[in-house]
Amino acid sequence: MKKSTSWLITALLFTVCSLLQGVGAVRYVARLPDDSVGIGLYVVNVVLFAVVAVGFYTGWMKEKRKEA
Repeated sequence: MKKSTSWLITALLFTVCSLLQGVGAVRYVARLPDDSVGIGLYVVNVVLFAVVAVGFYTGWMKEKRKEA
């Protein structure tokens, strides 16, 4: 497998993780609306997964340029 392909797969997996954490956050808010700590932790998870996904996506773009 090419290195750029593994970067892209990792970026997609982290994007899916971010989306699933977002769905979990919405469900958590519906279940426990007064728990600001739990909601904050979910939001932090969503943001961090998104940042990591963007990082791997930019890494994929750099690797793709090297291969071309």
